[in-house]
Amino acid sequence: MPQDPSGGQADPRRLGLDVLNRLESGHRTLDHLLEDIHRRFPGLGRRDRALLHSLSFGVQRWRGRLDWILAHFAHQRPETLSVPLRNLLRIGLYQICFLDRIPHAAAVNTSVQLAKAIGERRRAGFVNALLRNAARAHQTVPLPDPDAVPDTHLAVSCALPRWLVRRWLKRLGFSQTAALGAALTAQAPITVRTNLLKTIPANLARTLAKEASARFSIYTPLAVRLTSVRRPPAAWPAIQAGTCQVQDEAAQIVGDLLNAQPGETVLDACAGLGGKTGHLAQLMKNHGHLIAADAVPAKLERLARGMRQLGVINVEIRTLDLTHADAMAGLPRFDRILLDAPCSGLGVLRRNPDIKWRRTSKDLPVYQARQQRLLANLATQLKPGGRLVYAVCSMEPEETTAIVDPFLNSHPEFDIDRAVEGLLPAARALMDPRGALVTTPHHHGMDGFFMVALTRLRT
Repeated sequence: MPQDPSGGQADPRRLGLDVLNRLESGHRTLDHLLEDIHRRFPGLGRRDRALLHSLSFGVQRWRGRLDWILAHFAHQRPETLSVPLRNLLRIGLYQICFLDRIPHAAAVNTSVQLAKAIGERRRAGFVNALLRNAARAHQTVPLPDPDAVPDTHLAVSCALPRWLVRRWLKRLGFSQTAALGAALTAQAPITVRTNLLKTIPANLARTLAKEASARFSIYTPLAVRLTSVRRPPAAWPAIQAGTCQVQDEAAQIVGDLLNAQPGETVLDACAGLGGKTGHLAQLMKNHGHLIAADAVPAKLERLARGMRQLGVINVEIRTLDLTHADAMAGLPRFDRILLDAPCSGLGVLRRNPDIKWRRTSKDLPVYQARQQRLLANLATQLKPGGRLVYAVCSMEPEETTAIVDPFLNSHPEFDIDRAVEGLLPAARALMDPRGALVTTPHHHGMDGFFMVALTRLRT
Protein backbone atom coordinates (compact mmCIF):
# COMPACT_ATOMS: atom_id res chain seq x y z
CA MET A 1 0.00 0.00 0.00
CA PRO A 2 1.41 3.46 -0.88
CA GLN A 3 2.77 5.54 1.95
CA ASP A 4 1.39 8.89 3.05
CA PRO A 5 4.25 11.44 2.91
CA SER A 6 3.65 11.97 6.63
CA GLY A 7 4.46 8.30 7.24
CA GLY A 8 0.99 6.72 7.44
CA GLN A 9 -0.72 4.30 5.06
CA ALA A 10 -2.66 5.76 2.13
CA ASP A 11 -5.95 4.05 2.95
CA PRO A 12 -8.76 5.13 0.57
CA ARG A 13 -11.19 5.74 3.44
CA ARG A 14 -8.66 7.93 5.24
CA LEU A 15 -7.94 9.79 2.01
CA GLY A 16 -11.66 10.19 1.34
CA LEU A 17 -12.12 11.62 4.81
CA ASP A 18 -9.31 14.09 4.17
CA VAL A 19 -10.97 15.17 0.91
CA LEU A 20 -14.36 15.70 2.58
CA ASN A 21 -12.85 17.62 5.50
CA ARG A 22 -10.91 19.89 3.16
CA LEU A 23 -14.04 20.54 1.11
CA GLU A 24 -15.75 21.96 4.17
CA SER A 25 -12.81 24.09 5.22
CA GLY A 26 -11.83 25.74 1.94
CA HIS A 27 -12.83 26.81 -1.54
CA ARG A 28 -11.29 24.03 -3.64
CA THR A 29 -13.56 21.75 -5.62
CA LEU A 30 -13.93 18.01 -5.25
CA ASP A 31 -12.20 17.44 -8.60
CA HIS A 32 -9.22 19.59 -7.58
CA LEU A 33 -8.85 17.82 -4.23
CA LEU A 34 -8.93 14.38 -5.86
CA GLU A 35 -6.35 15.48 -8.43
CA ASP A 36 -4.16 16.59 -5.52
CA ILE A 37 -4.53 13.16 -3.88
CA HIS A 38 -3.51 11.42 -7.09
CA ARG A 39 -0.41 13.60 -7.39
CA ARG A 40 0.57 12.84 -3.79
CA PHE A 41 -0.08 9.10 -4.13
CA PRO A 42 0.76 8.06 -7.70
CA GLY A 43 1.06 4.43 -6.61
CA LEU A 44 -2.51 4.17 -5.37
CA GLY A 45 -3.96 1.01 -6.90
CA ARG A 46 -6.92 0.90 -9.26
CA ARG A 47 -9.31 -0.57 -6.68
CA ASP A 48 -8.27 1.92 -4.01
CA ARG A 49 -8.67 4.79 -6.47
CA ALA A 50 -12.14 3.53 -7.39
CA LEU A 51 -13.16 3.31 -3.72
CA LEU A 52 -11.75 6.77 -3.00
CA HIS A 53 -13.78 8.26 -5.85
CA SER A 54 -16.90 6.32 -4.90
CA LEU A 55 -16.75 7.51 -1.29
CA SER A 56 -15.89 11.12 -2.13
CA PHE A 57 -18.50 11.59 -4.84
CA GLY A 58 -21.07 9.35 -3.18
CA VAL A 59 -21.04 11.20 0.14
CA GLN A 60 -21.37 14.55 -1.64
CA ARG A 61 -24.10 13.22 -3.93
CA TRP A 62 -26.17 11.83 -1.02
CA ARG A 63 -25.10 14.11 1.83
CA GLY A 64 -28.59 15.41 2.60
CA ARG A 65 -30.03 11.89 2.86
CA LEU A 66 -27.04 10.66 4.88
CA ASP A 67 -27.41 13.52 7.34
CA TRP A 68 -31.09 12.71 7.82
CA ILE A 69 -30.20 9.09 8.66
CA LEU A 70 -27.31 10.24 10.85
CA ALA A 71 -29.57 12.56 12.84
CA HIS A 72 -32.10 9.75 13.31
CA PHE A 73 -29.61 7.37 14.89
CA ALA A 74 -27.47 9.97 16.67
CA HIS A 75 -30.49 11.78 18.19
CA GLN A 76 -28.73 15.06 17.47
CA ARG A 77 -28.19 17.34 14.51
CA PRO A 78 -25.12 16.46 12.40
CA GLU A 79 -23.81 20.04 12.60
CA THR A 80 -23.32 19.59 16.37
CA LEU A 81 -20.60 17.02 15.66
CA SER A 82 -17.04 17.94 14.71
CA VAL A 83 -16.36 18.09 10.97
CA PRO A 84 -14.04 15.02 10.96
CA LEU A 85 -16.48 12.91 13.01
CA ARG A 86 -19.44 14.01 10.89
CA ASN A 87 -17.66 13.11 7.65
CA LEU A 88 -16.40 9.83 9.06
CA LEU A 89 -19.97 8.84 9.90
CA ARG A 90 -21.15 9.94 6.45
CA ILE A 91 -18.53 7.64 4.89
CA GLY A 92 -19.65 4.73 7.06
CA LEU A 93 -23.33 5.35 6.35
CA TYR A 94 -22.71 5.72 2.61
CA GLN A 95 -21.08 2.28 2.50
CA ILE A 96 -23.96 0.76 4.48
CA CYS A 97 -26.77 2.44 2.56
CA PHE A 98 -25.44 2.57 -1.00
CA LEU A 99 -22.54 0.15 -1.57
CA ASP A 100 -23.75 -3.43 -1.90
CA ARG A 101 -20.29 -4.93 -2.33
CA ILE A 102 -18.96 -3.79 1.05
CA PRO A 103 -20.23 -5.93 3.97
CA HIS A 104 -21.86 -3.91 6.71
CA ALA A 105 -19.46 -5.33 9.29
CA ALA A 106 -16.50 -4.10 7.25
CA ALA A 107 -18.02 -0.62 6.93
CA VAL A 108 -18.54 -0.47 10.69
CA ASN A 109 -15.14 -1.85 11.67
CA THR A 110 -13.13 0.31 9.29
CA SER A 111 -15.02 3.38 10.50
CA VAL A 112 -14.26 2.56 14.13
CA GLN A 113 -10.56 2.09 13.33
CA LEU A 114 -10.55 5.34 11.37
CA ALA A 115 -12.09 7.15 14.34
CA LYS A 116 -9.23 5.97 16.50
CA ALA A 117 -6.66 6.92 13.85
CA ILE A 118 -7.86 10.53 13.62
CA GLY A 119 -7.88 11.14 17.37
CA GLU A 120 -11.55 10.37 18.04
CA ARG A 121 -10.80 7.29 20.17
CA ARG A 122 -13.22 8.46 22.87
CA ARG A 123 -16.01 8.50 20.26
CA ALA A 124 -15.18 5.09 18.78
CA GLY A 125 -17.95 3.46 20.81
CA PHE A 126 -20.43 6.05 19.56
CA VAL A 127 -19.34 5.39 15.96
CA ASN A 128 -19.64 1.64 16.46
CA ALA A 129 -23.13 1.81 18.01
CA LEU A 130 -24.54 4.28 15.51
CA LEU A 131 -23.32 2.42 12.44
CA ARG A 132 -24.40 -0.99 13.79
CA ASN A 133 -27.88 0.39 14.43
CA ALA A 134 -27.94 1.92 10.96
CA ALA A 135 -26.83 -1.36 9.38
CA ARG A 136 -29.82 -3.09 11.00
CA ALA A 137 -32.48 -0.46 10.47
CA HIS A 138 -31.50 2.31 8.00
CA GLN A 139 -34.18 1.23 5.55
CA THR A 140 -36.88 1.89 8.15
CA VAL A 141 -35.95 5.53 8.70
CA PRO A 142 -39.04 7.51 7.57
CA LEU A 143 -38.75 10.38 5.14
CA PRO A 144 -40.41 13.72 5.94
CA ASP A 145 -44.10 13.88 5.02
CA PRO A 146 -44.38 15.15 1.40
CA ASP A 147 -47.82 16.68 2.05
CA ALA A 148 -46.92 18.48 5.26
CA VAL A 149 -43.37 19.56 4.37
CA PRO A 150 -42.78 19.07 0.63
CA ASP A 151 -39.56 21.08 0.65
CA THR A 152 -38.04 19.04 3.48
CA HIS A 153 -39.23 15.80 1.90
CA LEU A 154 -37.52 16.57 -1.41
CA ALA A 155 -34.42 17.99 0.28
CA VAL A 156 -33.96 14.63 2.04
CA SER A 157 -35.15 12.23 -0.66
CA CYS A 158 -33.19 13.97 -3.43
CA ALA A 159 -30.29 15.10 -1.21
CA LEU A 160 -30.60 18.77 -2.14
CA PRO A 161 -30.21 21.96 -0.09
CA ARG A 162 -33.59 23.25 1.04
CA TRP A 163 -33.09 26.72 -0.49
CA LEU A 164 -32.70 25.16 -3.92
CA VAL A 165 -35.68 22.86 -3.48
CA ARG A 166 -37.88 25.81 -2.49
CA ARG A 167 -36.76 27.76 -5.54
CA TRP A 168 -37.51 24.85 -7.88
CA LEU A 169 -40.84 24.05 -6.21
CA LYS A 170 -41.98 27.60 -6.86
CA ARG A 171 -40.91 27.51 -10.49
CA LEU A 172 -41.44 23.86 -11.49
CA GLY A 173 -43.92 22.32 -9.04
CA PHE A 174 -43.56 19.17 -6.96
CA SER A 175 -43.44 16.44 -9.61
CA GLN A 176 -40.93 18.21 -11.86
CA THR A 177 -38.72 19.14 -8.91
CA ALA A 178 -38.80 15.52 -7.74
CA ALA A 179 -37.89 14.28 -11.24
CA LEU A 180 -35.06 16.80 -11.57
CA GLY A 181 -33.77 15.97 -8.08
CA ALA A 182 -33.80 12.25 -8.82
CA ALA A 183 -31.90 12.80 -12.07
CA LEU A 184 -29.26 14.85 -10.25
CA THR A 185 -28.50 12.02 -7.81
CA ALA A 186 -28.05 9.51 -10.64
CA GLN A 187 -24.65 8.64 -12.02
CA ALA A 188 -23.97 10.88 -15.01
CA PRO A 189 -23.28 9.06 -18.29
CA ILE A 190 -19.88 9.27 -19.91
CA THR A 191 -20.06 10.94 -23.31
CA VAL A 192 -17.12 11.71 -25.58
CA ARG A 193 -16.73 14.05 -28.52
CA THR A 194 -15.06 12.71 -31.63
CA ASN A 195 -11.94 14.61 -32.67
CA LEU A 196 -12.50 15.09 -36.39
CA LEU A 197 -8.86 16.08 -36.82
CA LYS A 198 -7.90 12.46 -36.14
CA THR A 199 -10.89 10.19 -36.77
CA ILE A 200 -14.62 9.97 -37.52
CA PRO A 201 -17.47 8.96 -35.17
CA ALA A 202 -17.99 5.51 -36.69
CA ASN A 203 -14.34 4.55 -36.28
CA LEU A 204 -14.24 5.98 -32.77
CA ALA A 205 -17.32 3.98 -31.74
CA ARG A 206 -15.67 0.78 -32.96
CA THR A 207 -12.54 1.61 -30.97
CA LEU A 208 -14.48 2.44 -27.81
CA ALA A 209 -16.49 -0.78 -28.03
CA LYS A 210 -13.48 -2.38 -26.29
CA GLU A 211 -14.04 -0.09 -23.30
CA ALA A 212 -17.84 0.14 -23.02
CA SER A 213 -21.15 -0.16 -24.79
CA ALA A 214 -21.25 2.70 -27.28
CA ARG A 215 -24.09 4.44 -29.11
CA PHE A 216 -24.34 7.62 -31.14
CA SER A 217 -26.13 10.69 -29.83
CA ILE A 218 -29.30 11.94 -31.50
CA TYR A 219 -28.55 15.50 -30.35
CA THR A 220 -25.06 16.23 -31.63
CA PRO A 221 -23.14 14.67 -34.54
CA LEU A 222 -19.78 14.02 -32.86
CA ALA A 223 -20.98 12.51 -29.57
CA VAL A 224 -20.68 8.89 -28.55
CA ARG A 225 -22.48 7.98 -25.32
CA LEU A 226 -21.00 5.12 -23.30
CA THR A 227 -22.51 2.73 -20.76
CA SER A 228 -21.16 -0.31 -18.89
CA VAL A 229 -17.76 1.38 -18.79
CA ARG A 230 -15.05 -1.07 -17.76
CA ARG A 231 -12.28 1.32 -16.67
CA PRO A 232 -11.70 5.08 -16.22
CA PRO A 233 -11.60 7.11 -19.45
CA ALA A 234 -8.11 8.39 -18.65
CA ALA A 235 -6.84 4.83 -19.23
CA TRP A 236 -8.36 4.52 -22.72
CA PRO A 237 -5.90 4.59 -25.62
CA ALA A 238 -8.40 6.73 -27.57
CA ILE A 239 -8.24 9.45 -24.90
CA GLN A 240 -4.47 9.23 -24.62
CA ALA A 241 -4.12 9.49 -28.41
CA GLY A 242 -6.41 12.52 -28.58
CA THR A 243 -8.98 10.92 -30.87
CA CYS A 244 -11.75 11.96 -28.50
CA GLN A 245 -12.44 14.13 -25.48
CA VAL A 246 -14.90 13.59 -22.62
CA GLN A 247 -17.72 16.13 -22.99
CA ASP A 248 -21.44 16.02 -22.23
CA GLU A 249 -23.87 16.23 -25.13
CA ALA A 250 -25.28 19.56 -23.94
CA ALA A 251 -21.82 21.12 -23.92
CA GLN A 252 -21.31 19.81 -27.45
CA ILE A 253 -24.57 21.39 -28.61
CA VAL A 254 -23.12 24.74 -27.49
CA GLY A 255 -20.30 24.33 -30.00
CA ASP A 256 -22.72 23.17 -32.69
CA LEU A 257 -24.82 26.29 -32.12
CA LEU A 258 -21.83 28.58 -32.60
CA ASN A 259 -21.04 26.63 -35.80
CA ALA A 260 -17.55 28.09 -36.30
CA GLN A 261 -16.29 27.78 -39.88
CA PRO A 262 -12.83 27.29 -41.39
CA GLY A 263 -11.04 30.57 -42.07
CA GLU A 264 -13.04 32.63 -39.56
CA THR A 265 -11.80 34.70 -36.63
CA VAL A 266 -13.29 33.16 -33.48
CA LEU A 267 -13.06 33.88 -29.74
CA ASP A 268 -13.60 31.38 -26.92
CA ALA A 269 -13.94 34.05 -24.25
CA CYS A 270 -13.94 31.97 -21.05
CA ALA A 271 -12.10 28.93 -22.32
CA GLY A 272 -11.27 27.26 -19.01
CA LEU A 273 -9.65 23.87 -19.61
CA GLY A 274 -10.53 23.97 -23.30
CA GLY A 275 -13.29 21.42 -23.78
CA LYS A 276 -15.21 23.71 -26.10
CA THR A 277 -12.01 25.21 -27.56
CA GLY A 278 -11.07 21.83 -29.00
CA HIS A 279 -14.55 21.45 -30.48
CA LEU A 280 -14.38 24.86 -32.19
CA ALA A 281 -10.92 24.13 -33.62
CA GLN A 282 -12.20 20.88 -35.08
CA LEU A 283 -15.23 22.59 -36.64
CA MET A 284 -12.78 25.09 -38.14
CA LYS A 285 -10.63 22.19 -39.45
CA ASN A 286 -7.58 23.89 -37.95
CA HIS A 287 -7.98 26.79 -40.42
CA GLY A 288 -8.58 30.34 -39.26
CA HIS A 289 -7.75 32.28 -36.10
CA LEU A 290 -9.12 30.94 -32.82
CA ILE A 291 -8.31 32.86 -29.63
CA ALA A 292 -8.81 31.00 -26.33
CA ALA A 293 -8.92 33.41 -23.39
CA ASP A 294 -9.30 32.94 -19.66
CA ALA A 295 -8.44 34.88 -16.53
CA VAL A 296 -6.74 31.88 -14.82
CA PRO A 297 -3.27 31.06 -16.21
CA ALA A 298 -3.21 27.56 -14.68
CA LYS A 299 -6.30 26.62 -16.68
CA LEU A 300 -4.69 27.87 -19.87
CA GLU A 301 -1.58 25.78 -19.22
CA ARG A 302 -3.76 22.68 -19.15
CA LEU A 303 -5.66 23.93 -22.20
CA ALA A 304 -2.39 24.19 -24.12
CA ARG A 305 -1.47 20.60 -23.24
CA GLY A 306 -4.92 19.46 -24.29
CA MET A 307 -4.71 21.22 -27.64
CA ARG A 308 -1.38 19.55 -28.38
CA GLN A 309 -2.90 16.16 -27.57
CA LEU A 310 -5.82 16.84 -29.92
CA GLY A 311 -3.58 18.06 -32.75
CA VAL A 312 -5.03 21.58 -32.70
CA ILE A 313 -2.71 24.17 -34.28
CA ASN A 314 -4.90 27.22 -34.94
CA VAL A 315 -5.36 28.36 -31.31
CA GLU A 316 -3.80 31.47 -29.81
CA ILE A 317 -3.94 31.39 -26.01
CA ARG A 318 -4.29 34.63 -24.02
CA THR A 319 -4.65 35.36 -20.32
CA LEU A 320 -7.46 37.93 -20.22
CA ASP A 321 -10.12 38.91 -17.71
CA LEU A 322 -12.82 40.03 -20.09
CA THR A 323 -15.05 41.35 -17.31
CA HIS A 324 -12.89 44.48 -17.66
CA ALA A 325 -13.61 46.58 -20.74
CA ASP A 326 -9.97 47.56 -21.16
CA ALA A 327 -9.14 43.86 -21.74
CA MET A 328 -10.77 44.28 -25.18
CA ALA A 329 -7.93 46.54 -26.30
CA GLY A 330 -5.88 44.85 -28.97
CA LEU A 331 -8.47 42.18 -29.75
CA PRO A 332 -9.68 41.91 -33.35
CA ARG A 333 -13.33 41.96 -34.39
CA PHE A 334 -14.69 38.43 -34.48
CA ASP A 335 -16.93 36.49 -36.81
CA ARG A 336 -18.05 34.34 -33.90
CA ILE A 337 -17.73 34.58 -30.14
CA LEU A 338 -18.45 31.89 -27.58
CA LEU A 339 -19.29 33.18 -24.11
CA ASP A 340 -19.54 30.04 -21.99
CA ALA A 341 -19.88 32.23 -18.93
CA PRO A 342 -18.79 31.42 -15.38
CA CYS A 343 -21.97 30.49 -13.54
CA SER A 344 -23.46 28.78 -10.51
CA GLY A 345 -23.06 25.34 -12.11
CA LEU A 346 -26.46 24.26 -10.80
CA GLY A 347 -27.13 22.40 -14.05
CA VAL A 348 -24.20 20.01 -13.58
CA LEU A 349 -24.80 18.83 -9.99
CA ARG A 350 -24.80 15.18 -11.04
CA ARG A 351 -21.18 15.58 -12.20
CA ASN A 352 -20.12 18.02 -9.48
CA PRO A 353 -22.23 17.18 -6.43
CA ASP A 354 -20.05 19.29 -4.13
CA ILE A 355 -21.43 22.43 -5.83
CA LYS A 356 -24.86 22.03 -4.24
CA TRP A 357 -23.40 22.28 -0.74
CA ARG A 358 -21.16 25.25 -1.60
CA ARG A 359 -23.70 27.44 -3.38
CA THR A 360 -26.29 29.69 -1.74
CA SER A 361 -28.98 31.95 -3.17
CA LYS A 362 -26.65 34.90 -2.50
CA ASP A 363 -24.25 33.60 -5.16
CA LEU A 364 -26.68 34.08 -8.04
CA PRO A 365 -26.61 37.92 -8.11
CA VAL A 366 -22.80 37.76 -8.03
CA TYR A 367 -22.66 35.50 -11.07
CA GLN A 368 -25.36 37.55 -12.77
CA ALA A 369 -23.38 40.77 -12.47
CA ARG A 370 -20.29 39.10 -13.94
CA GLN A 371 -22.29 37.58 -16.80
CA GLN A 372 -23.81 40.96 -17.64
CA ARG A 373 -20.39 42.60 -17.79
CA LEU A 374 -18.95 39.84 -19.97
CA LEU A 375 -21.81 39.95 -22.46
CA ALA A 376 -21.79 43.73 -22.73
CA ASN A 377 -18.02 43.85 -23.22
CA LEU A 378 -17.84 41.05 -25.77
CA ALA A 379 -20.72 42.44 -27.82
CA THR A 380 -18.45 45.32 -28.84
CA GLN A 381 -16.07 42.87 -30.54
CA LEU A 382 -18.59 41.09 -32.78
CA LYS A 383 -18.61 41.92 -36.47
CA PRO A 384 -21.90 42.95 -38.13
CA GLY A 385 -23.63 39.74 -39.16
CA GLY A 386 -21.53 37.73 -36.70
CA ARG A 387 -22.80 35.24 -34.12
CA LEU A 388 -22.29 35.34 -30.36
CA VAL A 389 -23.43 32.34 -28.31
CA TYR A 390 -24.19 32.98 -24.66
CA ALA A 391 -24.24 29.73 -22.64
CA VAL A 392 -24.30 28.71 -18.98
CA CYS A 393 -24.51 25.31 -17.28
CA SER A 394 -27.44 26.58 -15.25
CA MET A 395 -31.19 26.75 -15.64
CA GLU A 396 -31.76 29.58 -13.16
CA PRO A 397 -33.57 32.67 -14.50
CA GLU A 398 -31.01 35.09 -13.00
CA GLU A 399 -28.33 33.56 -15.24
CA THR A 400 -30.41 32.92 -18.35
CA THR A 401 -33.37 35.04 -19.45
CA ALA A 402 -32.52 37.78 -16.95
CA ILE A 403 -29.19 38.19 -18.77
CA VAL A 404 -30.37 37.96 -22.37
CA ASP A 405 -33.62 39.96 -22.20
CA PRO A 406 -32.13 43.14 -20.66
CA PHE A 407 -29.17 42.89 -23.04
CA LEU A 408 -31.47 42.84 -26.07
CA ASN A 409 -33.55 45.70 -24.66
CA SER A 410 -30.47 47.89 -24.30
CA HIS A 411 -28.75 46.74 -27.53
CA PRO A 412 -31.20 47.21 -30.42
CA GLU A 413 -28.40 46.33 -32.84
CA PHE A 414 -28.60 42.71 -31.63
CA ASP A 415 -31.24 40.05 -32.08
CA ILE A 416 -31.60 36.33 -31.38
CA ASP A 417 -30.19 34.30 -34.27
CA ARG A 418 -32.61 31.46 -35.01
CA ALA A 419 -30.51 29.92 -37.76
CA VAL A 420 -30.00 26.24 -37.00
CA GLU A 421 -27.55 25.11 -39.67
CA GLY A 422 -25.20 23.58 -37.11
CA LEU A 423 -27.83 21.56 -35.22
CA LEU A 424 -29.25 18.08 -35.67
CA PRO A 425 -33.08 17.84 -35.79
CA ALA A 426 -33.34 16.57 -32.18
CA ALA A 427 -31.31 19.54 -30.94
CA ARG A 428 -33.30 21.88 -33.15
CA ALA A 429 -36.46 20.65 -31.43
CA LEU A 430 -35.07 21.92 -28.09
CA MET A 431 -35.25 25.52 -29.28
CA ASP A 432 -38.11 27.50 -27.76
CA PRO A 433 -40.19 30.02 -29.78
CA ARG A 434 -37.79 32.85 -28.88
CA GLY A 435 -34.76 30.90 -30.08
CA ALA A 436 -33.13 29.77 -26.81
CA LEU A 437 -32.21 26.15 -26.08
CA VAL A 438 -32.53 24.57 -22.64
CA THR A 439 -31.37 21.05 -21.80
CA THR A 440 -32.18 19.26 -18.55
CA PRO A 441 -31.04 16.03 -16.89
CA HIS A 442 -34.57 14.76 -16.19
CA HIS A 443 -36.00 15.43 -19.67
CA HIS A 444 -33.04 14.86 -21.96
CA GLY A 445 -30.46 12.87 -19.98
CA MET A 446 -27.98 15.71 -20.51
CA ASP A 447 -26.48 18.33 -18.25
CA GLY A 448 -28.61 21.38 -17.54
CA PHE A 449 -27.62 24.14 -20.00
CA PHE A 450 -29.09 27.35 -21.35
CA MET A 451 -27.77 28.66 -24.64
CA VAL A 452 -28.80 31.28 -27.14
CA ALA A 453 -27.21 32.61 -30.33
CA LEU A 454 -27.18 36.38 -30.80
CA THR A 455 -26.37 38.20 -34.00
CA ARG A 456 -25.22 41.76 -34.61
CA LEU A 457 -27.52 43.13 -37.25
CA ARG A 458 -25.91 44.40 -40.42
CA THR A 459 -26.01 48.19 -40.62
